This record gives sequence, structure tokens and C-alpha cells, in this order.
Amino acid sequence: MVNIRAFLERLAATKMTVNLTKSDFAHAYVTYLGLIVGQRQVRPRDAKVKCILEYAEPTTRKEFMRYGRLFQKVVKTLQTL
Repeated sequence: MVNIRAFLERLAATKMTVNLTKSDFAHAYVTYLGLIVGQRQVRPRDAKVKCILEYAEPTTRKEFMRYGRLFQKVVKTLQTL
């Protein structure tokens, strides 16, 4: 609570306000940009992981190629991070 008080005092000193209905304080984890952040961890939301795990396994060559292109896009995106 000391950190929250200091944060609110800094906001008051700069004449900024906080909308308390949109704010959460004293939570172990928060969702930020689609990730769960907290306690020195950053992990994807469970719903995103579930979607990937439930993705249908490709059975035809065409489906396999489509899956490969999707995978390439994901890898390229991760390389830029």
C-alpha cells in the first residue's frame, strides 16, 4: 500500500487524475497487451494457448502447406521482438 500511496501522491503533484473504476490495485497478475504479467512472469492468456493446442492437425498436403505458412509468419514476428 505504501507504493500505491506514493504513486497517487505523484499523480496529485502533477495534477493528473486516475479513473478508479478503470483501475485495479493490489493484484498479483494483470492482463496487458494480451499477456498475463506479474510476479516476475510474462505468459500468454490461457484462451490463446488453448486455441493453439486445439488447432486441427493438418491431414492433406494443402492444409499442411497452409499451416507451414502460418507458422513462418509467427516465427518471423517472434524474431522481431
